[in-house]
Amino acid sequence: MKSKDWIFLAPCAVGGAILGTCLYIGYRMMYTPSETINKWPSDYGLLYEDVSFDGPVRNKGGKRLMLSGWWIPAQEEGVIRNSRYTVILSHGYHNVRTLEGIALFDLVKRMSADGYHVLMYDFRHCGFSEGRMSTGGYLERYDLLAAIRYVKKEKHCHHIVLMGWSMGAAVSIMAGAMAKEVRGIIADSPYADLKHYLYENMSRFTKLPSFPFSYLTVGLTKHWLRMNIKEVSPLEAAKQLGKRPLLLIHAEGDEVIPYKDTLTIYEAIKEKGKVDYWVPTVQGHIRAYIHEKKAYEEKVLNFLHHLAYPKRRHCQVKRIVGKY
Repeated sequence: MKSKDWIFLAPCAVGGAILGTCLYIGYRMMYTPSETINKWPSDYGLLYEDVSFDGPVRNKGGKRLMLSGWWIPAQEEGVIRNSRYTVILSHGYHNVRTLEGIALFDLVKRMSADGYHVLMYDFRHCGFSEGRMSTGGYLERYDLLAAIRYVKKEKHCHHIVLMGWSMGAAVSIMAGAMAKEVRGIIADSPYADLKHYLYENMSRFTKLPSFPFSYLTVGLTKHWLRMNIKEVSPLEAAKQLGKRPLLLIHAEGDEVIPYKDTLTIYEAIKEKGKVDYWVPTVQGHIRAYIHEKKAYEEKVLNFLHHLAYPKRRHCQVKRIVGKY
């Protein structure tokens, strides 16, 4: 082979290797399986109901994704209570509804005993829900909107609070801005803007330079999903919440999503009276509850209490048989 041929082929080979690497990274981001569910509400003495509901349309034929979850009614010592408030919990990227790493059921039990129904569910491609891929919040927004519709239609509750962790926190802010039924939002460790987050942080996980790998991967993924990535911005969504309260929580030593993302959201909201911001000085991603359990529960339950008090009308709740 002549030297001039090498001059032509070498850049093509390098470009092909970079393109192939970026395609592989994008594929792994979307198609890696989620964690598994290993615990059930009955393990914590909670009455519950297995539920499923239609998610967004997943193809041109009109077939919808089936999303799976647990309905945990407000209860105390095995006795179901009526309540008009439901808290919908949204997990993080490639997690499942139980978020077992942070002992989420302890918080759920406190909420339930304090008079709040709880819906725990899996996003698409996670846990027991259908779906072929995860999209970092882009399509998951519509999964949460489907969960809100389910609570309204099937459980007759129209006073809804959203709570999420990591990607679920970002989705809760974005869906909350889209749904008038949402009375308040609790967001633990959200990213501020997906595009900026990926550009600035993807290299820490891939161990590859941001340019060209992060930029090219994001571009290819946008094209692959036909995604308008500008829509995936909790920062912009938070500005549309109006007077609805927002509680932001973020561990100072978060190595996955810097706490400055949450600070950016907080600073962008003009009406500071409606937003509370707490950054505990602990390490780890979504680990504030593990390290500051008592303070965390107090923050969350006080937030819920202020939304519900002083008028607590009742919504209809079917009496169900718990699984023990």
